[in-house]
Amino acid sequence: MTWLAASVLALGLAAPGQAETKKGTLFNKLDGAFTKVAQRCLGQTFSRNKLRKQKVADKDERTAIPADILGFDPIKDRLTSEVDYLDDESLDRRWGVIYSKSGAVWTATSDRLPAFWGKRQGINTVPFHDSEQLEHNCVTLVTAAGSIDANAAIFKAATTAAVTSKSATSIYVFGGHALSPYAIALGGVDYAGIALSADTPKAAYLAHLWLLYRERPALAARDLRIAAEIKAISIYTARNTQQDALMGAQASGGFGFGPVVGKLKTDLDANSRLVSASQDVETAILADPALIDLPKPDVLAGRLVQTLELRTARLDNPQTVDADPFYFRAVMPHIPAALCNRAYWAMTVEGDFSLREQRIDEDDSLEGCLFEWRLQLTGNPKIAHELRLKATSIAGTDAGAATLTVQSTAIQLADRRALLKLDGPDFARINLAATDAGTAHTQSASYRLVEKDNARLATINASASNLTVTCEGAAPFQPSIKAIDLNGMTGMRSVKLTLEYKPGSFDFVPADGRVICSVAGTFSGTREGASPGSAEIAVPPWNFSAIREAPPAPMVATLAPK
Repeated sequence: MTWLAASVLALGLAAPGQAETKKGTLFNKLDGAFTKVAQRCLGQTFSRNKLRKQKVADKDERTAIPADILGFDPIKDRLTSEVDYLDDESLDRRWGVIYSKSGAVWTATSDRLPAFWGKRQGINTVPFHDSEQLEHNCVTLVTAAGSIDANAAIFKAATTAAVTSKSATSIYVFGGHALSPYAIALGGVDYAGIALSADTPKAAYLAHLWLLYRERPALAARDLRIAAEIKAISIYTARNTQQDALMGAQASGGFGFGPVVGKLKTDLDANSRLVSASQDVETAILADPALIDLPKPDVLAGRLVQTLELRTARLDNPQTVDADPFYFRAVMPHIPAALCNRAYWAMTVEGDFSLREQRIDEDDSLEGCLFEWRLQLTGNPKIAHELRLKATSIAGTDAGAATLTVQSTAIQLADRRALLKLDGPDFARINLAATDAGTAHTQSASYRLVEKDNARLATINASASNLTVTCEGAAPFQPSIKAIDLNGMTGMRSVKLTLEYKPGSFDFVPADGRVICSVAGTFSGTREGASPGSAEIAVPPWNFSAIREAPPAPMVATLAPK
């Protein structure tokens, strides 16, 4: 027995809502559903005398149920047994029932989770695992394998109704185990081919559980369960659909083709067929549901951290900032609107920023929440500032409380305050002797100094530089700054940078070889006309070549002629 099967309640299970459940035999429910379809197909020409007699529990019964449905494995041994059945979306509602243990019995509580299957919430499809999907329409019911005795005129009328009529009807019968979307999201059921809708992924269901603990904190201390799967038969009657896709090329074959039978691997196949149809849905419950444990808030928080995200890729977010306050926004998709509540989240930031205001609202485009931070730079001007946004929620009380923190990836914002930067040419090449192990090399280049917003570079701190040289096929290394000179007049100033490379720095360059290198990094200084007075200035990455001479050719002695 699997751990899931072991959760089926041998000790008893209190029904989660008797008002939803009705009694009846499976045969009567199926016969009623197929009779309605036959009536829609044949109109005023319908009568029960046109229905074929078939064996049902060793008796001949005139029924609208086709033979393949009567012989359907999940059905054939239960046809005359009385079962519980549900109308409309009652089965979907059962997925949200929360059970709490009372003595030896798990009892349904008054607490509910919303049941939904993605954006198609109005479509009552129920995913099944290891199930068959049998499908009929007006044409299949009048074929040789159908349930209606038909002549050519009836067959022609049924074919016309199936392809062209606005009242065309299909009926789908599913048999197997209906699966809870919450159980799939929690990993409580693991069946190949079953997946949640892409527009409502695992995070959506886990977030609804978090909302439950957030709004009902006392539940965090209790052991709770929900239904994971229910053995069931579901009957879908879909109207106002064109049937040419169902019939395919077989319609021209007259009475000789049987019903369409297919293996249902995921709920998506059924959704695609039923999405535009009006439907009647009935579900027969064949066994008590199997239950799984709901995770405690701390376990749930760990799972949500892996699935929730703060998306910051938005056109209205700035890429450069200055001393003025600015807004930065992020969306947390696939969480319920009720969680878009400022009281449920603490919004913080990491980086050189002060938090001035916070706001949370619904985001319809991604069915989630829009978080908005109003920020202001606090750090010294530099090339870029790293920003990380955080949203923290607490659910439960006392010992059962847990903290959920969702954070963005690191965001780099360029600093445009009182800008100082360098523009300049490539360095000249470095020429290396064939053997220069004991030789140091120097290199100079001049950069144009760009000064904005009345800021002026006053001094340069050469000792606080952070320059790195990278060359093809060699490990990066740091040069020494021999001199940094400020030259020129305001508006036309330049910085001359002179670097010194210690002996052996370019030993990796082969004889008669050429290697491309690049130097880049930053140095610090002080400035006038802006506050604060410190500044960090980037040295743009510029390339140079290190070229080593070829070794001299060996001398060959020649002998004078005798």
